[in-house]
Amino acid sequence: MSPERTCIGCRSTRHPDELLRVALIDRSLTIGAKAGGRGAWICPTEQCINSAEKRRALPRALRTEVPREAYEKLREAIISETVFSSDRSFVKR
Repeated sequence: MSPERTCIGCRSTRHPDELLRVALIDRSLTIGAKAGGRGAWICPTEQCINSAEKRRALPRALRTEVPREAYEKLREAIISETVFSSDRSFVKR
């Protein structure tokens, strides 16, 4: 059985390769599977980011306050066509 994670935006369960892992380290958002610390998983869509922001799901998942800029960083990563590399860290196309 393969591992599954739940998107904090839409609450769907997916394989980790289909989701972004985000962590907040020193009040800075880090995107990638290798990021340390407490993390959360989200679909790489603006709709899920908007839903997570509206529901305040990211601060709840990370158990800390999340600056508004963190959501903008997530949106920029998706808009700039950022994709996963083989080790599931974020790289540009």
